Amino acid sequence: MGATARRISHSRGGRTQAIALFLGLLAPAVARAEVKRLAFPVSGMHSPLATRGVEEAIRQLPGVARVSADLGSGRVEVEAENQKSLNLQEVRTRAARAGFPVSGDLDIQARGRFDTGVDGRITFKVSGTTYAWQVLESGTLLEIIRSHPGLRGDFVAGFRLFEKPAWNHPAISLTGWEAIPAPITVAPGPPAKPLRPAPESPDTTGPSKAAAKPAAGPATPGNGQAKPATDKPKPAADKPKPATAKAKAAATTKSTSAKSAAAKATAATSKGKTPDPKPRKDSQDPEKP
Repeated sequence: MGATARRISHSRGGRTQAIALFLGLLAPAVARAEVKRLAFPVSGMHSPLATRGVEEAIRQLPGVARVSADLGSGRVEVEAENQKSLNLQEVRTRAARAGFPVSGDLDIQARGRFDTGVDGRITFKVSGTTYAWQVLESGTLLEIIRSHPGLRGDFVAGFRLFEKPAWNHPAISLTGWEAIPAPITVAPGPPAKPLRPAPESPDTTGPSKAAAKPAAGPATPGNGQAKPATDKPKPAADKPKPATAKAKAAATTKSTSAKSAAAKATAATSKGKTPDPKPRKDSQDPEKP
């Protein structure tokens, strides 16, 4: 009986630990806030050793990049790592366990969105968590409303969190803000059609393609390329043809006859006879065959 009770108690204890471990894994994801910086006053910090103790206690938390405790003001500042966030409840609990509980309002810098309720109240909701606080009216809030009508989009806001009195809902008072530009999204359009090459227009100023293109000639066996054709100059039509040997002999005979005729005319003149202008031919005898 006792062994059975011990087994049941052990099994229940194992289940309880498993459930607690499972809830512990889910707790950071649920309570994770997009908080970048956190500053708050603590009590009990009266010596340099105390400041070192509170710094070491908070620095061990995941996502913490820097912790600074000021002995003169009694305030502690915590900064998150890049792309990380601080958990408000974890920071408070760790400071209280180290012997330095939070003793005042928290100054927070977080990213979130503004929401206007039906009753006209404006609420700031921290992204990635269930934190939502009513925004008190202030000059900073009016400035945001004038520059961003409708309060649309994400903002990085600096504010002070008022949690007292306990019977009232927590509220914040804005101390600074910065609007985060929305990412630009381009809607996909129809696929672009391939461009067709434009037809070439004839160039009237430059040399023609026919003149620029070399004339094709017979291909050489060496390189397989055609030699450009070379046109031989044709002889001019009015160029005199060279005289033949026969023509030269006729011209010489004619010149000799002219010289002998001139000599005969000269001799006749000297004798007193007038030479006939043309030599007469002897008439042929009809009786001769």
